[in-house]
Amino acid sequence: MFGSEGLRIRGKVFAFVGHRGDLIAKLPEERVTELEASGQAERMVMRERMLREWVIVGVERGELWWPIVDEAFAFVDAITP
Repeated sequence: MFGSEGLRIRGKVFAFVGHRGDLIAKLPEERVTELEASGQAERMVMRERMLREWVIVGVERGELWWPIVDEAFAFVDAITP
């Protein structure tokens, strides 16, 4: 996904480290909006298209990485057959 190896559940990527060293994770759209509004993360943009369910958490917010990875795992687990 996005040219990176990542953490997967049943073949679906839910989190990975991007080329800048930031954590990128798949979360519910509402949670991505919440993290973006609080300034803790930014919504991922790919080819000028904002992705609804993908968030970028910078290296300076390393304390959030494990909780975000846990959330992303639970989210993708719930939506993946």
